[in-house]
Amino acid sequence: LRSVETAQVASRELSWRRRPKLQELDSLAEIDFGNVEGAKVREFRRELGTLYANWSMGKLDARMMEGGGSGESGREVLDRVHRALSTLEKMAFEMTNDRTIVGVSHSSFLRFLLASVSEQPLLLTAIQKIGNCSVSVVDLEQNNSTKGRVLRINEEGHLASLTS
Repeated sequence: LRSVETAQVASRELSWRRRPKLQELDSLAEIDFGNVEGAKVREFRRELGTLYANWSMGKLDARMMEGGGSGESGREVLDRVHRALSTLEKMAFEMTNDRTIVGVSHSSFLRFLLASVSEQPLLLTAIQKIGNCSVSVVDLEQNNSTKGRVLRINEEGHLASLTS
């Protein structure tokens, strides 16, 4: 829901060029943490830290154990990242002029995406700051959506006018 709202705001701000078409992709959704969804983070912070540590060390079958092991495993998140990248690549290269696609998601999911595109261990993106409303830019290779280049991470210059 928060990502959809952010995309709507971005769409309005970008409308000086042309009104972008909004399309919601399930593959860009926030990571599903299962039965702890909606709970206060402080109630499960320790387990969440352990989960992120496991994923960062390559233990991608790990998932939240609170509530009976519900939610996505790191492997399921990575599979979803690949689906999202494939869809975004297809959308970009079907366009005739401007091949720019804006994907809006959450920092935890974006860490998986950036690790996948840059072919870096998740541990490196796990420690990378990705702030709220920041912009990260990737350039995908045509016909190989899981490869590309990370051009920028955590760009926040556009936020300066909001805080001054």
